[in-house]
Amino acid sequence: MVLRPWTRNCNSLLAIVTLVICCGCGNPSGRMPVSGTITFKGKPLEHGQISFRPTGGSHLSSGSAIEDGKFAIPGKKGLPVGKYIVQISSGDYELGAKQNIGLRVPLPLPERIPVDWSGDSKHEIEIVDGENNLHFEIP
Repeated sequence: MVLRPWTRNCNSLLAIVTLVICCGCGNPSGRMPVSGTITFKGKPLEHGQISFRPTGGSHLSSGSAIEDGKFAIPGKKGLPVGKYIVQISSGDYELGAKQNIGLRVPLPLPERIPVDWSGDSKHEIEIVDGENNLHFEIP
């Protein structure tokens, strides 16, 4: 089969346009990766949970487990650009073990993170386009 010159040119142009569109899309989900570190009383927080709650609008919320003072949310599950309230929680395993001696149904672990960082947090951050590497210090 012989292609006419204008057909070859159209096919080449179509391929180039498709490539430009696909490469120029960036992050089609609009979600940005978020990672960082958390210290508690000057040391990396061993375990816990971090969550990001939108301050307004229809942003999505997201969160991650904290291990050895680090957390990471990949772009696929990340956050859209905008402002968020950060909440950090971490149960006290040592105190929880003492509380639950002899109980059939264990009580929830007591929270060791101060309430101004956990349940009633007012700590606000802004997620920007691109990588978001954050650091939180909890006294």
